[in-house]
Amino acid sequence: KEMVDITQEKEIRLEKREVTDEEIQSVLSEVLQESQVLELLSLRDNQITLANGKLTAALAASPCRTLRELDLGDNQIGPVGAEKLIDALKENKSLTTISLAGNQIGDEGAKLIAAFLKVNVTLQRLDLCDNQITKVGAARLADALTENKTLLNIDLSYNAIGDVGVEKLANALRQNTTLQEINLGCNLIGDEGAENLAVSIVKNKSLVKIWLNRNNIGDEGTIKLAKALQSNGTIEEFWFNGNPMGVKAYMKMLKALDDRNGNSMGR
Repeated sequence: KEMVDITQEKEIRLEKREVTDEEIQSVLSEVLQESQVLELLSLRDNQITLANGKLTAALAASPCRTLRELDLGDNQIGPVGAEKLIDALKENKSLTTISLAGNQIGDEGAKLIAAFLKVNVTLQRLDLCDNQITKVGAARLADALTENKTLLNIDLSYNAIGDVGVEKLANALRQNTTLQEINLGCNLIGDEGAENLAVSIVKNKSLVKIWLNRNNIGDEGTIKLAKALQSNGTIEEFWFNGNPMGVKAYMKMLKALDDRNGNSMGR
């Protein structure tokens, strides 16, 4: 049987194999050095930490200029691995999509990524879902969003950003003119955070999709958001299911979304 030349593959998916850094590095070192066609590398759901620096060193040294998407979601990277990765990608000019979802990078990792976003000019999609990021990390990321001009999509769902953290992000959205999608679902956001976001929704002209599902937004925050949506001309999808609003607030939100031709509460 003819052997497959893995260096000629455009997509490599080594997912859910319980492999470690050493095992992955031994497989990928040649690919990263020889491939001129690799576009997607998914190492999702393994036991990778990046702590020994070998895999990130291989990424940094790779002459491949076609790699667009790197998925490291659901590994064990943490803040130490995040630092190794950011150092390796400082000179990268090809990646447009990175997923670090479910890696427990915390606020320290978010701080490192925020610094990266301030100087990076190619990344368009960033997934930081389920990473134990609090208001501290959110403030750092918000600061980065006031400077970054290329990021189009950021997923911060399933963290612990809360009202204080979302206030910082809301302020950043009043200045950012390029971000199109932001996922803030499952983040302990209440009425205060919702009211800050409502002000930003009125002023922002670039967002087309917002997720606020499964938070703690009650009547007051819901009504403010509904009113803001009626003043916004760009948002196409607004996900809001799983919030503890009453019937009156629910109807106001439903009307605001129906007026916008089929926006969704996640029905």
